[in-house]
Amino acid sequence: MIRNNLLSQELLTLPITRNVGFLAVSFWIAYLDISYGGFLLDPASVFPFLIFMAVPAVIGISNRWNLIRVLKKACIPIGILVCVINVVVAFNHSEDLGELSVRTRLTYTPLALGIILSFLLSIIEPIEEIDRSNRNGNFILAFFTVMVSFILTLECLGKLGDLNILWLDFFDTQV
Repeated sequence: MIRNNLLSQELLTLPITRNVGFLAVSFWIAYLDISYGGFLLDPASVFPFLIFMAVPAVIGISNRWNLIRVLKKACIPIGILVCVINVVVAFNHSEDLGELSVRTRLTYTPLALGIILSFLLSIIEPIEEIDRSNRNGNFILAFFTVMVSFILTLECLGKLGDLNILWLDFFDTQV
């Protein structure tokens, strides 16, 4: 009985088993999303999320950090950021209550996407100890990549919704 437990623990920690599990769960979530309406993988939710995910990816690659660990830690904050952007765009560019209700259907989907992706990346995250030697990040690189990502996200949302979105919309929002 002890041998079976040891075998299952060895089997579950193999990289190939974790990668197959990651792909299987990812395809299952995509299948469920497509069959129930496609809200989670809607382009207005996924594209801004992926644009902002480029920021920790660039910083992680430039500092030679573990990319999966960096992306896993950034998923939920990026989901919250994209939620806020969707709310501001929905309130600033809705003419009536019906249009606002259509636009707010994507309010929390980036957060759900961030939570799900964070848990999925935990499956393939390396088991090895964290290398804490190179912890100094480049603030200038981070600032400019966030600004470029913000501008690209606004452009992407503007093209998807045929809107004229300005960055000043985020400063003059009156609720």
